[in-house]
Amino acid sequence: MFDVRDLEVPSERGDWGSAPDGVRAACALLVSLTALAGLRAWMVLGEWPEFLRTYGHAHHLDMHSDAGWTESALRAPAQWSALLDLGLVLILVLLVLGVLHRSSECRIFGVVVAVAVTLDVLAPLAYPVPWWYVVASSMLGLACTTLVLLLTRPRTSMHLRPEPMSHQERQLEPGPKPPRPNDPSWPPL
Repeated sequence: MFDVRDLEVPSERGDWGSAPDGVRAACALLVSLTALAGLRAWMVLGEWPEFLRTYGHAHHLDMHSDAGWTESALRAPAQWSALLDLGLVLILVLLVLGVLHRSSECRIFGVVVAVAVTLDVLAPLAYPVPWWYVVASSMLGLACTTLVLLLTRPRTSMHLRPEPMSHQERQLEPGPKPPRPNDPSWPPL
């Protein structure tokens, strides 16, 4: 048996109708995945003081003084993590589009990058962070996990076909023999 999932993907011109359901669902998920990563990066960069305030209050820092703000800025998760996640999501978009165009190596790298994004997105949730960051990170982690499941869908009998047999290997089932003309049971004309 050999896997014919890669034969199911569209031709080089991108025949969308012949793409397997998992790849079409992964491509549809890419838009929301990119939007979530962009929104999360924009919120972290635009609302960084709120992020630091929430972190400082959770660690019982005096946020009415400059020392509290400074200590909160030193101990809080870095801003660049959200930008790194956005960059990894953009790479993931390219890899899924590579899967759509029959590049089988892109499937493996896509799964690895999606797992990396999921882990990097969910790791800062171990710290006290604002509620909007929790929601955005959870949604992005769920979308990446769904993408991993779509890219690693199990092989089913629908995706497998037997290897072609040679003409000599085919065996015809024996059936009833046709009557011979010299046979006495043969009806006369």
